[in-house]
Amino acid sequence: MRRLALGVAAFGAVVLWQLSTARGRMESLQSSFADSAYLVDLVRPRQTIPSVLYLPSSGEGAWYVPTFGIIFVSPIKPIQWTGRAFEFDAVLHVGAGPGDPPFKVKGERQDDGSIKASVEPIDNKSIPFSEFTGKR
Repeated sequence: MRRLALGVAAFGAVVLWQLSTARGRMESLQSSFADSAYLVDLVRPRQTIPSVLYLPSSGEGAWYVPTFGIIFVSPIKPIQWTGRAFEFDAVLHVGAGPGDPPFKVKGERQDDGSIKASVEPIDNKSIPFSEFTGKR
């Protein structure tokens, strides 16, 4: 039997425990957002991290990244949708540090409901990935 407990910790981090892997926790979290969230594998220099990107059709979104048993939440605002295309600026928090440098995401929802996006630094600082895909 799978058990799920959800609580809020300091500094906007959400703690999610489940008798499974980080991917299992992310899949459970993704399912709570209906059709507005995508499972995104963040390919970092030393590891690939499963994450959830919440992109509602209006309002604020968030990027959920598990690190050391805690799910760090990076707010995304505003999200600009034009048809199937989307765009937003973000700072992704992975771990206890201040986060990656700010970046701009430009992407599109594909015919199968998945997303594909490019990532560009805003202030010319290096960021650890240049593109990503996500699936519902």
